[in-house]
Amino acid sequence: MPTTRLLIQCFEPEACEVAFEPWGAVHTLLREDSFTVEISGPGDGLVEVGYSPGWISVCAWIGDDGSVAEVTARNERGESLRM
Repeated sequence: MPTTRLLIQCFEPEACEVAFEPWGAVHTLLREDSFTVEISGPGDGLVEVGYSPGWISVCAWIGDDGSVAEVTARNERGESLRM
């Protein structure tokens, strides 16, 4: 199963929101903090990352069979984020 790892960092003046799709989970990322994200899924998946000021979206893929990628995200303290 393919796996992608991302380090998402905030360089906004104060904070930015990070949305994880298709789950709809949104977490606040404070300035100069980061999230480590690991995404594993079926087939030739593609992770889509979007940005606009104050907002980052991470969209995990859906496989040809309808299964969704597994996502694990942790803050700098190693705490898991709820999806």
